Amino acid sequence: MNPSTRTESMTPGAFRPVLNRVLNTTLQRMLLRLGPDSLLHRLANCVRSRSLRRPVKRQVAALAFLMAVLPGCASIDPATYQAEKPVLSLNQFFNGTLSGWGMFQDRSGKVLRRFTVTIKASWQGDTGTLDEDFIWSDGERQKRVWTLRRQADGSYTGTASDVVGQALGQVAGNALHWTYTMEIPIGGRNWHFTFDDWMFLIDEKVLLNRATMSKFGIRAGEVTLTLIRQ
Repeated sequence: MNPSTRTESMTPGAFRPVLNRVLNTTLQRMLLRLGPDSLLHRLANCVRSRSLRRPVKRQVAALAFLMAVLPGCASIDPATYQAEKPVLSLNQFFNGTLSGWGMFQDRSGKVLRRFTVTIKASWQGDTGTLDEDFIWSDGERQKRVWTLRRQADGSYTGTASDVVGQALGQVAGNALHWTYTMEIPIGGRNWHFTFDDWMFLIDEKVLLNRATMSKFGIRAGEVTLTLIRQ
């Protein structure tokens, strides 16, 4: 019996044990990546408890949905880059005037807006100020002032007027990882988006920045930026 004939002769119910194993294994791996209090953790648990009893078509749909939505939930440990050089020192790179060029893409990868930014950075002890002026491709101008504070354990906190609470940052090797929630006006309303923000020092004058924004754990878009020290 050739494979195609064998497949056609099987009933949908014959696939159920295989789908159950695949779905259960996939969900177990995803749950390990998510915080127990996160919305997606609860969603995955719900799908896990219900879909294993559903018809085959619904099991396939549940598996496809989770594989599309949840892979990006895993977070890379900054320590992965501990041995990478050159070593990123925030008070050295973000000091003086920096120029940047970037773009915003939606979740499909389509470029929606481009921008340039000028940053005037300075430090007093363990406290840094980043005064950012953006010019967007549609003519909008925007200002953001970050206040960064180095903590006793070497981590950083950051605040800005449109950041909800504090940004938390960790430096390792040539990398900086920021996590924060930002308030963004869209359609006359303010929306809170979570940012997973990575910066990588390429050499003493060039830094690459990639930030993924999400809502309810679902990826909404991405910002890419190149910064060059003057």
